Amino acid sequence: MKLLPESLRFDWSRQQDELPADAMDRASHARFLTSLLLSKSETGCYVLNLNASWGAGKSWFLRRWQAEISSVYPTVYVDAWKNDHLKDPLLNVVAEIRRSLIARTDKAALDSRLLKGTWRLFKAVAPEVTKALLKSRLGIDSDALAKILSGDSSADVGAKLVEAALQAHDEAGNSVEEFREGIAGWLRAVINTASPPLSYPLFVFIDELDRCRPTYAVEMLETIKHIFSIEHVVFVIATDKAQLQHSIKAIYGSGFDSRLYLDRFFNRSVTLNEVSRKSFILERYRQLTPFRHYCTNEPGAILLEDAHEREGAVIEILTGIADGFSMQLRTVDLWLDRLAAAVAATVKKPDVPFLAFLMAIETHAPEKLEEVAQGRPVFATQGVTPHDALSFKAFTLQLRWNYQLCEEHIAGDLERFAGRLQQMFGSKIGMVHYFHALMAGLIESDRGQNDSVAFLRNSFREYLSNQHPRTSVYQGDNAANAYHQEVTHILRLRHAKNTLTLGDYYALCRLATHLE
Repeated sequence: MKLLPESLRFDWSRQQDELPADAMDRASHARFLTSLLLSKSETGCYVLNLNASWGAGKSWFLRRWQAEISSVYPTVYVDAWKNDHLKDPLLNVVAEIRRSLIARTDKAALDSRLLKGTWRLFKAVAPEVTKALLKSRLGIDSDALAKILSGDSSADVGAKLVEAALQAHDEAGNSVEEFREGIAGWLRAVINTASPPLSYPLFVFIDELDRCRPTYAVEMLETIKHIFSIEHVVFVIATDKAQLQHSIKAIYGSGFDSRLYLDRFFNRSVTLNEVSRKSFILERYRQLTPFRHYCTNEPGAILLEDAHEREGAVIEILTGIADGFSMQLRTVDLWLDRLAAAVAATVKKPDVPFLAFLMAIETHAPEKLEEVAQGRPVFATQGVTPHDALSFKAFTLQLRWNYQLCEEHIAGDLERFAGRLQQMFGSKIGMVHYFHALMAGLIESDRGQNDSVAFLRNSFREYLSNQHPRTSVYQGDNAANAYHQEVTHILRLRHAKNTLTLGDYYALCRLATHLE
């Protein structure tokens, strides 16, 4: 039994090139799967399905896994979706294998007539193999694969296609076996001449298959199963299995057992542990550099003074909103792109929690945005009946403020009160209540601005008389939450200074919806 060499440490605790560090202990997952595939490769070709939903990090995992083992084993990475326009999965896979193996093969081996002849054979015959798998004597047009078979006979499609392919190539004087021998020859050349030395097996990682055209995805699976049945070769095919099953049903019909059909192609399937919304948001946040810079360096982004504190709070807020709406990762991805685009589209300084929540409503339930704009209640906490209410799991927003944030509006000589101005207060409020409190504060902004100045001046005088800031507890909010009314007035004045209105927020929201 083949054992993992000691040189493979699977230490993914640090970033490698552009691949971030492992935050979900997936290195141990890769170690286990490598050991499994080493043992299985001794008895022939082995095909492993790596199943995970969209956004779970399949591509990152394959790339990091490949980088880990490529110093010991020959590896190939195939982006199936990138080349599905070529309409020829066989040539796609063979070309990637050739490119990867040539990079690891001795120059003398490259000059071998056998290897050169094998590549010429592949180029000449590969398109015909694919066609034979789909058309040949069955008369099946690859562009109309939906008509391939119907009813119970669909279960025999693989065997019939292979039989047709072999017949077609026998007539042409070539056989599928020549392909297998050619790949095996290339692989031997690499193993025998690579420096530093490499060992069997060849790892072929197929990514993004579930994003391909349904016909192309099926062609790729048929090609791997029936053409690449080669000793010392293992395939790892990353898919969103549910999505791939849906694609297959689009070909064969809704009543077709696509799960059973897929299982024919894989020796085993393994499911990656799910990525949490927080992990996904943290990674996307790091990629959205201008948005991250705004959240960290612009005090107007959120009512928190410390830049480091702001960044951590933004992650928590975005996660709380995404969790509150139970967003799928695809929706989270779209929402964050829209949010970053909206912030970049204005020179004004929007409040990130408010804009993020408004945009989440538009992205998650666009039909509700107009109701919100009209001032109609949409959440159960506002007394909306359950069947009409927009569901949102409670999330508490934590803010920190002081009177220094509004000292320009407080009359009098304030130098002797510097310590009192800098005294920090913590304010807690449910996200839905914060949204509506700020929305109310932005309505009738001219009159509201004067009211806010008067309120804050009076509040500060009371504070100097040893009274506490005024708190509000909203009906339906967490009983432990205490929200200071001063927060709403500080935010209202901040918006007035930036000439940012409620209408501007809706305009940004609608503008960002052009991103699909």
